[in-house]
Amino acid sequence: MDTSKLFEKNNQLNDSEIKQISLEILLEVDKFCRNHSIRYFLSYGTLLGAIRHQGFIPWDDDIDIVMPREDYEKFIALYSSEENSKYKIVTMETDAYYHLPFMKLMDPSTLKVEAIDNYSDVRGIEIDIFPLDGLSDNYSKACKQLRKTQLILKLRNLSLYKGHGSKNLFTFSFKLFFTKYCKYRGFKYWLKKAEVIAKKYKFNQCEYVGNISTLDYGNRQIFKKEFFLDSVDVIFEGHYFKAPKEYKYILEQLYGNYMELPPIDKQVSHHDFYSIKI
Repeated sequence: MDTSKLFEKNNQLNDSEIKQISLEILLEVDKFCRNHSIRYFLSYGTLLGAIRHQGFIPWDDDIDIVMPREDYEKFIALYSSEENSKYKIVTMETDAYYHLPFMKLMDPSTLKVEAIDNYSDVRGIEIDIFPLDGLSDNYSKACKQLRKTQLILKLRNLSLYKGHGSKNLFTFSFKLFFTKYCKYRGFKYWLKKAEVIAKKYKFNQCEYVGNISTLDYGNRQIFKKEFFLDSVDVIFEGHYFKAPKEYKYILEQLYGNYMELPPIDKQVSHHDFYSIKI
């Protein structure tokens, strides 16, 4: 690949183009899931955007959905076997360098250039697809299950750590030793340990469910399963997509008064990248 093109301003996609490509990926997922009876739900900022803005949150540019674990694995198996599929599934099984415990569906005709990297030939514009796992029927135990996976994901972070962040000799030595141990194990070791805990309970047999594959939201991402038993179609960028029927309770749990806009200084993207067509 001629990498000189990556840093030419004229080749960069604007926000509208990035959002359109992300929307096209979501449309593909929706069509595929409806054809194969796979459950999915808009989630996080995408669900909030659908309800509050009927589309993207104006200062946001990504798309998040969740699937019950059984449907998540069914999607991977079926979509991976599709011939001439336009998009590429990215997981820790398909990509040796991928360090996240959830799937991305990526447009391989694009390239996402992160601010902290030079470039990556495996990352393009994508949507995030999170597994929705069953948790213990006991809420306290469900919280403990969440804490365990989040601790393991923090160890995963250490395995990728490039610094030490301390001037204290003892603290530095301890962190250096512990970081080396995490690196020795490798990030996939920690991802697999987290996945074992996440898959301990079956979604359909539990009172509580949640996406425990991220470090965001804490206990707020532990939900009653009844919130996800039925779906409704909601409008997002002029198209209908699936949302949990009880989305109001989910959004209140995640964001509080979700219909109220945040302060102006908070209305900024959390992402720092640009994208190009290749």
